Amino acid sequence: MKTPAFWIWRANRPLWRLWVQVYRYIEQHYDLSKVKRVYINADGGMWIKTALSYLDKSKYVLDGFRLKQTLFRMTACLKGAAGEAKELQNLVRKITEGMDTEADDKRLLDGLDYILNNFKVAKTRLSRKKY
Repeated sequence: MKTPAFWIWRANRPLWRLWVQVYRYIEQHYDLSKVKRVYINADGGMWIKTALSYLDKSKYVLDGFRLKQTLFRMTACLKGAAGEAKELQNLVRKITEGMDTEADDKRLLDGLDYILNNFKVAKTRLSRKKY
């Protein structure tokens, strides 16, 4: 494994230039004929999802930190549960019916929105197989 590279990017610069620069870095430091996959670990922001359009063989994977953080916040009052998106949605909605405070209710629903908006990549992150 090579040392990771970091870029500082001003918000007013065109985003496509960042991904072209990242691609050139990968191209210069790795033998692309041997690269099977470039994983884009991110928090679900559209700015980083655009990398998929510029980086060959790239796959988006939900950032493990934010996934764990969101699940921890959602389940702080529970003893754990998991499943498919619809099951999770039904479970959270049922749980919110019994919440004591609006803050608990909001925490669960905000977490649910985040997980559902990123469900496919969350499942990839949580799967037992290597992604």
